[in-house]
Amino acid sequence: MQIKQISIIMLRKITFFFSFIFLNLYLISQNERVLTFCFDVPQTTCLATNTRVADVNLKLNNEKIFSKTLKVDERIEPISQSFPKSSLITLSAMVYRGFDFEQEKSANSLKTFENMAVENLPDTIRISFVVNKENKYQYLYYSLDEKTNKPYRIPALAQTLDGTLLAVSDHRPCWADIGFGEVDIKIRSSKDYKTWREERFIADGNGDERNVFECGFGDAAIVADRESDEVLIMCVAGRQAFPSATKDRHNFMARIRSNDGGKTWKTAEDVTSMFMDVEGEYKPILPKVYSMFFASGKIVQSKVFKAKGSKYYRLYASLLVNSAEGHDNYVVYSDDFGGNWKLLGGICIDGGDEAKVEELKDGSIVVSSRKRYGRYFNIFSFTNIAKAKGSWAKQVVSNEIKGGIFVGANACNGELLKVRCLNASSGKECDVLLQSLPTGDNRTNVTIFFKELQDAVKYTPISLAENWTKGLEVSDRLSAYSTMIMQADGNIGFLYEEGPNDYCIVYVPLSIEEITNGLYKTLSKD
Repeated sequence: MQIKQISIIMLRKITFFFSFIFLNLYLISQNERVLTFCFDVPQTTCLATNTRVADVNLKLNNEKIFSKTLKVDERIEPISQSFPKSSLITLSAMVYRGFDFEQEKSANSLKTFENMAVENLPDTIRISFVVNKENKYQYLYYSLDEKTNKPYRIPALAQTLDGTLLAVSDHRPCWADIGFGEVDIKIRSSKDYKTWREERFIADGNGDERNVFECGFGDAAIVADRESDEVLIMCVAGRQAFPSATKDRHNFMARIRSNDGGKTWKTAEDVTSMFMDVEGEYKPILPKVYSMFFASGKIVQSKVFKAKGSKYYRLYASLLVNSAEGHDNYVVYSDDFGGNWKLLGGICIDGGDEAKVEELKDGSIVVSSRKRYGRYFNIFSFTNIAKAKGSWAKQVVSNEIKGGIFVGANACNGELLKVRCLNASSGKECDVLLQSLPTGDNRTNVTIFFKELQDAVKYTPISLAENWTKGLEVSDRLSAYSTMIMQADGNIGFLYEEGPNDYCIVYVPLSIEEITNGLYKTLSKD
């Protein structure tokens, strides 16, 4: 009898236990829902370099639970998970250029949403992407690189005698500028503006812990000779950061050449002694400077002057220097395609930053230097162009000039380019000066400003800085350094940094009509 009573008690306890469990499971089930997320990506793309579709992130109460880069021709298995009904779900997707969200087909085909309660969402959420066939932006270097998981930065672009585009970028294993470890220079090339060779090293830094020349190479400035297959890159090298340099600790200056239109490259040469007071074979042009570098992007080749006996038209480029007096800009020139560099006058921008140059029709040289809210401008006028004699005028600030370039509180490298085109209203030929830079308070919204140059006018820095027009906004998102050249097909080749991670290197061909909203037209294909 006692055993029977014990059995009954145990049975009651077991029954109560399982009843409690089932009750709680039932209550939990009434307070939770299973959601399924489906991601559909295209099986193709209109441009071969555009392989990433979107960066997708899923958050539960602001805690990330899923993050993935979706790629073309990739099958993504549905994600099913149980969520408390009161939880808040955020689904975000950064769509890469060349793709769009598919138009909503039904109630369960959503785009993205923020802090939506689970109980208000459908059981199945399908996010679909389609190819944007109108897109012409091409990703040449994705950050982060799939092979190395490292970023790219600093675009430079040139076109060789046979029409090949050379798109150059820093590859940054150290994740930062020269001075913090290994930085490499890489290149991709194209003859048809659509298909590109796989990236290759121009200079491969070794990441040495010491400040040696081979540690890293970056911030390439490039030019391709218009009459031969020679290509020149000037860049910074070593393991010394520019801002923290001292008299006893400097960066290095490197020269890299190609004699076959960028197909192969010679080993980087240390030419630091040409510029600064260090041991070497050259006499320095700026012996009191601690560190310096060529502003990245394009080196200008003159259309006006070729020195007597030289095979090459003159080159012009800008330097940012660091000395006891502070940071300043100088312009340098070369009559032997970078074999030797000389100063063009003295300081052109006092307190300047990375600067770009361009040549006006009369041979005068314009310099445009980065600053917050706008640009510094100055002009060098020649009294004897053969001997490079003349003088710089007084620098001006564009955002303090009537109609001058005025942007947000960012300071960023941009590009300066003069193009010959047609005024759509008058039908007459003219020169138009283009200036690219971000317009946001942060580095966002890279835009091209433009200004028509009158043939008969002798420009001063003030008259040059006046009356610019805001043209095409090339980027509507995070974007920074940019460069541009006139291509052989009559378009402007534009290479620039754009998010995400921090920046990918993106190429897009632009017509002068697009840039100026139809106010100017392409003159010719030459």
